[in-house]
Amino acid sequence: VTLIALYSLLAYADDNTLLPRWENLWKGFKRLITDPVTGDHYLYEDTTASFARILPAIGLASVIGVVLGLYMGVFAMAEAFFSRILTFIGNIPPNAIMVVFMAYFHFDLKMFMAVIVFGTVPMIAKTVYLAVKEIDNEPIYSLRMIGASTQEIVWSILFYQVLPAILEAIRATFGPAIIF
Repeated sequence: VTLIALYSLLAYADDNTLLPRWENLWKGFKRLITDPVTGDHYLYEDTTASFARILPAIGLASVIGVVLGLYMGVFAMAEAFFSRILTFIGNIPPNAIMVVFMAYFHFDLKMFMAVIVFGTVPMIAKTVYLAVKEIDNEPIYSLRMIGASTQEIVWSILFYQVLPAILEAIRATFGPAIIF
């Protein structure tokens, strides 16, 4: 509030030649987001186009990352196989591999989605994997003793215990996904 009052005081001073007034700021903002000829709203169109790329890509990356992370945390064979692959893929900058995706998918929506999935799956999978590894094994052994299958344990028990970590990992991928 103090900064707004100070800005208003300085902008409306008689000898002001540096700061624009509020109405000039608003006119400049409207000029920035609107095409003067057609009246199209650039900010709205660009934002919806960006979210049309980001949301499906993060959804696909979340499904792949959660499944990989859960199975890596439960099965030693999956951990041994996917751990090094995810480490390798996670160390490749997605913008550096964009040329390969351009050659394969051409310059299309699929290319942008592939880059986002490529960049976010390792992060989600590793976060879920570490969350599964932090869970105490004693209740899992007890469930196996009373006849629960591995899939029931993974999807009915472990999934809900690591759900906060899953949501945190998905939230954390939005920043990098916008950059990719």
